[in-house]
Amino acid sequence: MKIYTGWRSVPAGLLTKTALADLDFPRTCEGVQPAARVEASNYRGRSDVFDLFEVAQCPPTRSSGAQLRGRGDSRVCGECGARCQLSLAEVGFGDERRLCPACRHVVLLKRRQARLEKLRAQGAADVAALLAGPEAVVVQRDLHEPPVSESGRRRPATAARVRVAGLDGRKLIDVTIRLVGPRAKWVPESAVEKSDGVARIRPVLRGKRLIAWAEEELSGLRELDPEGGYPGARDAEPWGTLLLDREIDPGYLERRSARRASSPSVMVRLLAQQWRGQLDPVTRELVPCVAPGSPDRTALLLRRIAESAR
Repeated sequence: MKIYTGWRSVPAGLLTKTALADLDFPRTCEGVQPAARVEASNYRGRSDVFDLFEVAQCPPTRSSGAQLRGRGDSRVCGECGARCQLSLAEVGFGDERRLCPACRHVVLLKRRQARLEKLRAQGAADVAALLAGPEAVVVQRDLHEPPVSESGRRRPATAARVRVAGLDGRKLIDVTIRLVGPRAKWVPESAVEKSDGVARIRPVLRGKRLIAWAEEELSGLRELDPEGGYPGARDAEPWGTLLLDREIDPGYLERRSARRASSPSVMVRLLAQQWRGQLDPVTRELVPCVAPGSPDRTALLLRRIAESAR
């Protein structure tokens, strides 16, 4: 039996028992076997499994035309005037209008776009302040992973490449550090011992704000050099909060900007995703942002974000 994931994946010709009874001209699934199932959230927001029935296979209920005479009056979309077959849901979030699924989707999509416009402006101002503030550098750590084994098992990384660039994109350091013993295979020829690599990295990073694409970059640094005093994951929290599902409080944004100004590390991924603000037209979720790929490119992205504040 076909199992769908999420309500959006269910074709129009399949309905639950509840939806069949809610039709403008209701039908019953009594004596009809389910054609499929869907794994989705129930009215309590919890994961559940629902039987789906083919509408064409479900006979009409015994309700007469006279009994159903006023049933369609409450199913007119308040935006486009569509006469819908199923009951209309409120837009929600303080909007009590009952709209068809398409109009409700557009309203919620535009609402998110409006919020992103505000968040984009605030993020750009915060990055402009970052570039004008205490000296900062962009850090990127990439692992060198050997080919997978014949059985398909991934082998552990043999080296870590650490690159650091200034906010102007100028390269400050590029060093590859060995993570395995001297007899291990698939180690880059340019790899140096950990002690040597750490000794070269520390002076470049000491006393500076660290900017990285994601927390994995800095957690990798902490693993390489536990005594380096690099910022922890919580230090960059002000840069990683998305606010798409609630009204934006100006006071909260001001407090967050103040926290960002004092944070010793900066994570760019969610900031960039929010600044780009491209929404998936189906799910209304933010489209993931592709990593720039190198520290100088990340620095360029930051300059672009800051320039958009002007």
